[in-house]
Amino acid sequence: MTKKSTFAAAVAALLLAAGGATAAALLLNRRDVTTSSPEAYRLYRLGRENELKLYNREALASYAEALSHDGRFVMATLRLAMLIFPRDPARAKDLIRSAERYRDGLTRREQRILDLHVADFGGDSEKYGALVDQYLKEFPDDTEGYMRKARQLVSAGKMPEAIAVYERILSIDPNDAFAYNTLGYYFLQQGDFAKAEDYLRRYRFLAPDQANPYDSLGELFTTTGRYDEAEESFKKALEIKPDFHHSIGMLGTVALGRGEYEKAATRYEQAALVAEKPGEKGELFIAAAYSLAFVGRREEALSKLLTIESSIPSLAESERPYVTARLHQVRGIVLSILGDGAAALAEVDEAAKVAELLPAPKKEGWSRNLVRIRSLVLARQGRAAEAVEGLSRDMPNDLKADGLGYFPAVWMTRIALAESYVALGKTDEAQQALSPIFEKNPHFEPAVATARKLGLEIEVPRVLPAIQLEKEAAKKL
Repeated sequence: MTKKSTFAAAVAALLLAAGGATAAALLLNRRDVTTSSPEAYRLYRLGRENELKLYNREALASYAEALSHDGRFVMATLRLAMLIFPRDPARAKDLIRSAERYRDGLTRREQRILDLHVADFGGDSEKYGALVDQYLKEFPDDTEGYMRKARQLVSAGKMPEAIAVYERILSIDPNDAFAYNTLGYYFLQQGDFAKAEDYLRRYRFLAPDQANPYDSLGELFTTTGRYDEAEESFKKALEIKPDFHHSIGMLGTVALGRGEYEKAATRYEQAALVAEKPGEKGELFIAAAYSLAFVGRREEALSKLLTIESSIPSLAESERPYVTARLHQVRGIVLSILGDGAAALAEVDEAAKVAELLPAPKKEGWSRNLVRIRSLVLARQGRAAEAVEGLSRDMPNDLKADGLGYFPAVWMTRIALAESYVALGKTDEAQQALSPIFEKNPHFEPAVATARKLGLEIEVPRVLPAIQLEKEAAKKL
């Protein structure tokens, strides 16, 4: 799992586990953190172990309990702030401010980490960047700084440089399991599936008792259409941790890839009910709504969106316009799938009105997205020429940078584009629209069924030879 199945999301996951195995391996008599309570330290270490496994609910509970034993425990406060930020940003920032009161009692390394959090949570990117570089100079063998440097490079689109940083992490700690996970996702994004599988198998070798390594391999198998292997891997993850919501949700994606929309919807909803972060809960309910719409279950599909709508009043005021606009967009797509074109367009118009209230820097991206959404609605109304104009405008030439996520929206958009091309008599263009899907996954049933229906050919790529198993991968560690 990488918090939305892209390389940048993998880095975000790693930041929650910043410090890696090197820092976590320090002995009790050489504590890497400052606390007056042995019990608080034990709970902190337990929290770190769970955080590295991506068992965030358990980690959060451990950090909170650690603070009940030592309210001045700064590192536990910072870890807790990182975990609760997605659901309660204001509370997370309050925690950071409270930690600043105890700065003088910290080691120099802890002070630097506190400064990094203050700059990061405060949105001062220039200061944050300078602090990361300073941290690397002062602590060149501590992976904390390298994790943060990687995030900066990914945000700037400097992927090769980010990879070099992870290679540096592995030179410091060859057993840093999460570095292998992140590199695996990077190569998955780049379309180098053999290398991605190699890194993810090494990750599984290093952490065979954790759910996430099986989940990560399962996502690779899902992306490339190896559905039987994917299902087995996700079920193994759930044997280890039954509430590992990402694996539950990805079983929905496996079902969708097989064309089993109702089964997919059930899995997505199951995952949404145990997911912790509001944003991820929302994405899972949206995936369920889309899946139900494709089998004509209107009331059930729309009810999933009501679940999201009911949460809007509890959001921070600054977040409400974004969620409201997104909800109108999604409802428009659902209604268009159900064949209610007029209501769908009305929802898109409402999304446009809400988007006008967003800050200027955000409007351009939202405007482009609204063009695509409107074009999807028009495609389902049979207005092929208008649909092609909008859908083809920003369509990427390949899907290397496309994170599959729970619901493969880019893939489904390509299917709609292909159908519109065929309606205009442009079969070559329709074939080109579907080709990137088949290059990545020749077994994605929604695309296969569409190609069959439209009379298009499916070019199945050459099958790569099976790569080494964990026994051979271990030789490289």
